Amino acid sequence: MRRALVLLAAALAACSEPPPPRPNVLLITIDTLRADRLGCYGNADWGASPSPRIDALAAQGVQFSSLFAPRGQTHPSLAAMLTGKYPITTGLRENGLDLLPHHRTLLQRLASAGWRTGAFVANFGLDDEGDAWVFRGADARGDGYQGRFRQEAGAREARFQRAWDERVESAALDFLKRQDGARPFAAWVHFYDVHRPYNPPPGFDRYGHADGLPEVLRAPGADDGPALDAHIDGITLSDRPGPDAELRRILGLYDGSVTATDERVGRLLDALEASGLAGNTVVILSADHGEELFDRNRYFYHGN
Repeated sequence: MRRALVLLAAALAACSEPPPPRPNVLLITIDTLRADRLGCYGNADWGASPSPRIDALAAQGVQFSSLFAPRGQTHPSLAAMLTGKYPITTGLRENGLDLLPHHRTLLQRLASAGWRTGAFVANFGLDDEGDAWVFRGADARGDGYQGRFRQEAGAREARFQRAWDERVESAALDFLKRQDGARPFAAWVHFYDVHRPYNPPPGFDRYGHADGLPEVLRAPGADDGPALDAHIDGITLSDRPGPDAELRRILGLYDGSVTATDERVGRLLDALEASGLAGNTVVILSADHGEELFDRNRYFYHGN
């Protein structure tokens, strides 16, 4: 009888304890980020890792050794990530297609369960009806274009990719700073500037410099994206050898944007720490897809 009473008392005590708080979720995705260009996946080309903040995050948690995108395009791959369904199931198999409303996203599910939600996505537009599926379920929303897609995309995109990332970073930081712990939050932040053309933001062109490089590879600026693309396309479409120094420089330009984006990730993580909510937040970092970078058939990009 005494044993039964002791067990009953223990059960009542357990019932009186408050349930553990529901975790916050911070999902960070980086467009066109190839895993092995991160230090935590083995990139030691430059003497120091191009991604110290992401490396530190990986060291604190679980790091996947294998992860495959279902499609080498942004829209189908992000839709698969957000719904847990393959593109053949959702019907969103190409960029520009819609995600039908009965395919619920992660943010929709978390919002309906009581999470505060936010979506901050650099290369989608809140004013574009075709992009609306990306922001479903988000209480707070931020995009990179901010109504300027016609002025900033297309041939001039290379100049504005950094600005798109700055805008969504600012909106995401504001969202994180407003969280008080009363309700769990779920935020998704998607950066874009690692994407072609490989002209890193000012201050981040640090890797792969060498004598004798073609002029277009020496110090590409904000307006040199079309020339960079044309030069790299020329390598793919010609039979001329790709000199090691030239290929290393192209990797260096790509990695410069990786470093710039790594710093953006670091500022999000710093804001999470400053809020006092980091200890109860699951941070997930991934990409929509990788990049070819001359590994197969002289190809550099990802669309094919």
